[in-house]
Amino acid sequence: MSQEQRVIFRIITDGHMYRVPRMNAFDQMWVFKSIEPLFRGMAASVRNKPSAGGVDADLILNEFASMTDENLDGVISRALRNAERFGDGGEWLEVWDQEADQLLEGALSLQDLLQACAMIIWQNLRPFLTRDPFEFDRMGKRPPSFDAVTLPDGLSWLLTPVQRGMCRYESLLDGTLTLNDVALMNDFLMAEGENESRAYKAAEENRDNR
Repeated sequence: MSQEQRVIFRIITDGHMYRVPRMNAFDQMWVFKSIEPLFRGMAASVRNKPSAGGVDADLILNEFASMTDENLDGVISRALRNAERFGDGGEWLEVWDQEADQLLEGALSLQDLLQACAMIIWQNLRPFLTRDPFEFDRMGKRPPSFDAVTLPDGLSWLLTPVQRGMCRYESLLDGTLTLNDVALMNDFLMAEGENESRAYKAAEENRDNR
């Protein structure tokens, strides 16, 4: 997927145009985990809204004030490190110094920087936050319970579709897939697992009734 194909919106500030590509699934997960309590509350109030609006981005902007410097730096880095500014020569210029992991001098004012980050985060995560939760009654044969080993910070959930062959690892890195895509694939895998369990239970009951 090209940089232009990944662009989710453009903004104009201080007379300059910026284009912002979609964050990759790992960055989306990191940001979600960093502001999870706020996002959980927002999801309940904004689900089924017809449009994104600016109010919810403002809630994210306000949340920045209570974050540690380390977490805020991580959020800003993940939101802006692939953004570009349209230069006077007609070319797209990077606004983030990848090596130093910081904003290039003069790229954005502090206020514009934070407002842009809040909108970028909301544009990226809104589909995931406003999706209808997948719920069903578990009726199949329950396997024995055990303490499973999982990766931290939700990474096992993020990588499950890769492990099951539904997508490529690279698609989580290059912005092809979002958290919303990963959630849908995990929902499907849960449904398939439940169907297999129900089929196994039904086969056992039929065998016992003979």
